[in-house]
Amino acid sequence: MITAAPPHGNRRLFQNLLDNQPLEGKLGRLSLETSVSSQNPPAFLWHTGTDATVPAEHTLLYANALRKAGVPFELHLYPEGPHAMSLAVRDTSRGEDSVNDHVATWFNLCIGWLNGLGKQTGE
Repeated sequence: MITAAPPHGNRRLFQNLLDNQPLEGKLGRLSLETSVSSQNPPAFLWHTGTDATVPAEHTLLYANALRKAGVPFELHLYPEGPHAMSLAVRDTSRGEDSVNDHVATWFNLCIGWLNGLGKQTGE
């Protein structure tokens, strides 16, 4: 969950996180996309378009905030897959719906991206 704000925020989830305290006036401060600055670390993001638990808009909002702040990021939006796919391979899956060869490419893409970051910074 990135955003607490409508229309994509899950009010009930954030209400639970705050131990049922009132949310009024707090949604903006609870939304990660509103706290991004140039000091954020680089981020590798991926999501699926059919995640029924957390809409892909959460990741898109965060990516846009990173872009505006000039923070390096890479984003992959896969067309299909449920929430919490982990590596999207059989060894880490919660079930057959979490195994997806195409989505599983995220791991090697991330390693390549991280290696590229290290070359940029000389690390």
